[in-house]
Amino acid sequence: MPITTSYPGVYLEELNSMSLSVSSSATAVPVFAITDMDDTFTTCTRISSWMDYQSYLEDSFDSKNMRDICIRTYFENGGGYCYLIPFNELESKVPELDDATLLVSAGQNIQSAVTMLCGEGKNIFAILDGPTHDVRQLPPLEEGRNREGYRIDMYGNRINDAGVLVDSQGVELLATIELNEQGHLIDTETSSLVHRDGWLVDAYGNKIDASGDLIDDSDEVLVGLTLDADGHLVNVEGLLVNREGQVIDDNGNRLDNDVLIDLDGNTVDPAVYDVDVWKNDYDQTAYAAIYYPWLKAKWTDKAIPPSAAIAGAYCQNDSSRGVWKAPANMPLRGGVLPAFKVNDDFQGQYTSGGKALNIIRQFHNGSPVIWGTRTCDDTDSWRYVPVRRLFNSAEKDIQNTMQTMMFEPNSQPTWERIRSAITQYLYKLWQQGALSGSTAEEAFFVEIGKGITMDEADINQGKMIVKVGMAAVRPAEFIILQFTQDVDV
Repeated sequence: MPITTSYPGVYLEELNSMSLSVSSSATAVPVFAITDMDDTFTTCTRISSWMDYQSYLEDSFDSKNMRDICIRTYFENGGGYCYLIPFNELESKVPELDDATLLVSAGQNIQSAVTMLCGEGKNIFAILDGPTHDVRQLPPLEEGRNREGYRIDMYGNRINDAGVLVDSQGVELLATIELNEQGHLIDTETSSLVHRDGWLVDAYGNKIDASGDLIDDSDEVLVGLTLDADGHLVNVEGLLVNREGQVIDDNGNRLDNDVLIDLDGNTVDPAVYDVDVWKNDYDQTAYAAIYYPWLKAKWTDKAIPPSAAIAGAYCQNDSSRGVWKAPANMPLRGGVLPAFKVNDDFQGQYTSGGKALNIIRQFHNGSPVIWGTRTCDDTDSWRYVPVRRLFNSAEKDIQNTMQTMMFEPNSQPTWERIRSAITQYLYKLWQQGALSGSTAEEAFFVEIGKGITMDEADINQGKMIVKVGMAAVRPAEFIILQFTQDVDV
């Protein structure tokens, strides 16, 4: 309150501090892309919880609705408040959201939006769904179809337009033939694995007779062919072959002296059989990460986009540990499982070289875990998700604070206030473990001043230039244990 003066002298009054400080903002606020044909959410909508989301639904949760599936999976995995925006409005609405930090594909192809919204100075990171098919094989002609153009389910089994399993002639399968939990066809009367055309098959899909012997398409017992450790047919020379004894590559394509040939034995263009063609659907950028494979759950027959569960895990990770901690080696909840399991060799093929696939693994039939933390950029500076997201977060926090310094005198007192505020912010990050270095000087630096970051010409043009450097911690992606044995001689 104002001081009342009554006598000559010095009066003391305490005022609120005018000190400048950098505040930390939310680091995991996702924007989910939804289809433009959505009748419920026709514009940008903020969702605070699962109950809040359900209040918008006319009916109860629909296990066949992609939006319902994604939002349920998101909240079950620790998600906080988020936004739903139709795809065509992403580029106009996302920049209006001051708190949005993540762009989630949620089963949509949002690459064009990623190009526009996720880049330098925009502080948005994209969580992308990987390919819907097994990347070791040729992709279908279009989503939900095989190379011959037939409709297929998430396991590659042929179905008709009504979604009913059919054989190679399009005839509905017998009522006794169903899918087991692994997506394999099984005869419920005999509990035997079967082909859609009624053959008996082994666990690897190879045709067998009633005695369990491997047979060819003419039902003749295979001679000179055996199964390797992975269940693949090999000849006496150890080469991969099909049921007819013809040499094939790892993807089942016929070979003649290591050259691809078609069914008639003619040489074909290898580009036609490029199993890495899926990479063309993604840009090489440090502002996005791809997660794979898609997920499945008993509560839905639809394939679940992994980005939904991953977005929830990002929120949980940032809340419990911090944005600088890799959102990896974290279990996924809600009864979801990877559509199929992969091994170490598979993951090794898709970890490096840019456009890495961050694999969702299931070890020893336990809970699925996020087993990767790479961006779509394989450079040393921006290879890891937590490094890129830490810089996004710091840039956003410091930028927001600098807004308050607009039109302040471009002089030493102002420079010192800014340097001090940013230094305190980075010092706190270093104490929390976000920055590497045994001392604060090794962890970060803040530079501002005439003759340091600016010259007289810069100041005359109204420029105030601040240089900030951070030594972000990197995740331990490869742990190497070296053992020695001392033997007394």
